Amino acid sequence: PGDEHDELETIREVKREEAVGRYRGRRTGRQIGTSGGVTRSSFQRVTGDVLHILRPLYYTMSQRPGRQAVTRRYVGYVLSFLMDVVSLSLTGGSGRRIGSATREEYERRKFCLGLYLLRPPVWGLVR
Repeated sequence: PGDEHDELETIREVKREEAVGRYRGRRTGRQIGTSGGVTRSSFQRVTGDVLHILRPLYYTMSQRPGRQAVTRRYVGYVLSFLMDVVSLSLTGGSGRRIGSATREEYERRKFCLGLYLLRPPVWGLVR
């Protein structure tokens, strides 16, 4: 019974937000409204998300032929790692309420930072 009530309340809340012109993402629960303008925190979150999206593109561009193999390997690795760190620091949920799906996404990104130690060129140094 409690789950049905929560679900009904969520549906009512979504309908209220739609009435004032706001959109709420289903997966993350992030709200995008038409009022209030761009705030510093919303700009930081969007910038962090854009960095996270563009990271594979920059990594691929750093791996293109024409550079020395050592430069190609380390520049792409360091650039990719730094973009992940900056992205996570800009989008992290400090000081604001976030949904469980968004929290899980940030936890997954933090875990992936640790996986950088298992990627070449760092893993090649261990062997």
